[in-house]
Amino acid sequence: MNITQRFLVFSVVLVVLGALLTGCNRGPQGIPPYTLEHARQLEATDPDAAVGTFMAVKNQNASRDPELAAEALWELAQFTSNPNYYGTPAQIHAVDPNHLTPEALHELDEKHAQGDLLARQALIELKRSFANTKVAQNPQVDQLLKVVDERIDRRNSHSLGYKFIDALVAITGRKPDFSYWFALVLLAIIVRALTFPLMLRIYANQREMQRMQPIIREIQARYKDDPQVMFRKVQEAYKEHGVNQFASCLPMLIQYPLLILMFEWIRAYEIHFANGHFLWIGSHLADRFPGIVAHNLAEMDVPLLLIYAASMYLSIKLTPVSDPQMAQQQQTSSLIMTFIMIYFFYQEGWSSAFLLYWLVLNLISAAQQYYYIYRPTKLAQATGGNGAITLKVIGENGKGVERDGQSTSVPSATAPQSAGSSSSRSPSARPAPRPRRKKR
Repeated sequence: MNITQRFLVFSVVLVVLGALLTGCNRGPQGIPPYTLEHARQLEATDPDAAVGTFMAVKNQNASRDPELAAEALWELAQFTSNPNYYGTPAQIHAVDPNHLTPEALHELDEKHAQGDLLARQALIELKRSFANTKVAQNPQVDQLLKVVDERIDRRNSHSLGYKFIDALVAITGRKPDFSYWFALVLLAIIVRALTFPLMLRIYANQREMQRMQPIIREIQARYKDDPQVMFRKVQEAYKEHGVNQFASCLPMLIQYPLLILMFEWIRAYEIHFANGHFLWIGSHLADRFPGIVAHNLAEMDVPLLLIYAASMYLSIKLTPVSDPQMAQQQQTSSLIMTFIMIYFFYQEGWSSAFLLYWLVLNLISAAQQYYYIYRPTKLAQATGGNGAITLKVIGENGKGVERDGQSTSVPSATAPQSAGSSSSRSPSARPAPRPRRKKR
């Protein structure tokens, strides 16, 4: 499976997961005409089903009856934010509602926290997507949102990530036009500094893999009719030159938990990011282009999303390849990945605070890739090395031959011995160790 095929499989998985996640968040999507009356009846008997029904009413009427859709969101927010209705002992199937165990109390707290998050999402969508409806203009919407935000913030304030980001914001005096975005930049720099040793290992492995490409292509061309032998020869080549194909996998995988952790930290502090601005975010443009330009760092911002996508495309492009065919595959892969991330981020409505954090990470990563991968590879190509390991190919006559102005090496078990070779050497002996690169 080549790089394009692998990437297409990965892309399909991402799209399917995104569709499943958005489907789960939006409730039932069936044909039956869900009604508010049906949702109200489910509040007492099946609160989770009531939530799904409220969302279904909103989805079915979003375009044909915005007032009804807005009413569904408003009733959903009122229902889930009320601990007397959402997060009751009956909902967690408590054995004795009058004598709750510590585990039951913890489960109730989690339900109440979930209810507040559902209410906040519903209220934000109500204000953003149905701002012109009568329901959205009701002052009680802002009042309830303020109450819910205070409860969520009070819970999050005990977490380590909340305290750490709050300390970064406090360093510069909590200034709306500076402190919040600067805290995100500092956070990205700190994270990249902590992961820098891992990134160095990844970059070193990528350089070695790049230099091995001419050798691998030579093996593939020679043994294209025998896949098993070709696979064995490729593995022998990697082993002979001390290149581990999977050396960069573990350092890369280690970073994913850290990425998820940072996402949770930013989400925990998201309510306060509503006080922060960044360049055009929070300017008069937000009123002129609602839904496109964010009013604060807690909202989705389309221009920042596009800039992030461009930085991601640049980061992928800065990994050079010597094979023109692979270069075309890389071009296709980078475009597909960029469009997938734009769709996924916009669909999920992630805050511009997280986008800004990830944008800074991408810019730092692009600079590192340029310095540690792109520039050394281009320099090697400019000096005639093409970024490849300088070795000789064992020809049919047992002698080294040059390929395309560069020396490469293919492990061969079938090269005949020369007349002057030692009698103690086996016909299947491995080629001699690679010579040192000549000094210029």
